[in-house]
Amino acid sequence: MKIKKKLKVIIPSAVLVVGIVLAVIGLAMGAKGDYVKSLELTDFEANVPSSGVFNLDINVSLADINIVCTNDVEEFNIKADNISKQFLDYSTTNNTFKLRYETKKWYQTTFIPGFLHKQGKINIYIPASLNFKDVQINSRYGSSELSYITAERIFIDCGTGSSNITNLTCDYVKIDNKGGGISCMNVDAAAADLTLRSGDAEFCNFVSESVKIENKFCDLTLSGIIKGNCSIVCSMGDVNATLYGNESDYNFNVLKGNVSVNNIENPQNKDGKYYFKTDCSMGEINFIIE
Repeated sequence: MKIKKKLKVIIPSAVLVVGIVLAVIGLAMGAKGDYVKSLELTDFEANVPSSGVFNLDINVSLADINIVCTNDVEEFNIKADNISKQFLDYSTTNNTFKLRYETKKWYQTTFIPGFLHKQGKINIYIPASLNFKDVQINSRYGSSELSYITAERIFIDCGTGSSNITNLTCDYVKIDNKGGGISCMNVDAAAADLTLRSGDAEFCNFVSESVKIENKFCDLTLSGIIKGNCSIVCSMGDVNATLYGNESDYNFNVLKGNVSVNNIENPQNKDGKYYFKTDCSMGEINFIIE
């Protein structure tokens, strides 16, 4: 009898809970649909004069972004798909082309936990003839593609989406990868500062004279030429680097951890002209020099 009494309480309670959950899900889906409609997602295109511009400042939170320097345009060309114009702002002031696509409130990014707004894409085409001083690009939730950018200084903050960077030329580059996978090809920077927080990172045909790498939880694969000093701090991720040059040119100072050069652990070469300082905690750093 006691079991029957318990079942009389448990079963209706369980049914009630399931009903509430289904009702909440239904309301959430309906509310999400209404809210997305209120964003008035649309396609958009604009041209902006480029005369007198030598700085870029681009910050995109809610969309994928594609930035290309090309000979096909003579002024800035913005082509956006499936975006909300209420969050888009762009201007040319103080010799700087500035573009923002971001919200003011957190709930405009995520209205219901687990339901991100439908993400659009912003394409920015830039005249290849422009000579930039400072280029700053920041993405948060979407993916980013950057191609054929030349400047004195380039600052790139990659968000949680994937990042694809090709043909980058500058005196100094700082890349901060917040968590998405990153792929870079043909990066030529006199000085480079790389911060890799998580995910996988690949740098192919990387050329520099001074490199600083802070690798937290990322697995980094790098190939190219480093004709200068290099500092690598590695926490939990691994670093596998293939360098093109003479092994005798490299002086490795291993402060801590597992470091190998051509399969030899903690090599000693104090006569090398390029000073490589490594500090490795739980990961591994492996160099192949050929």
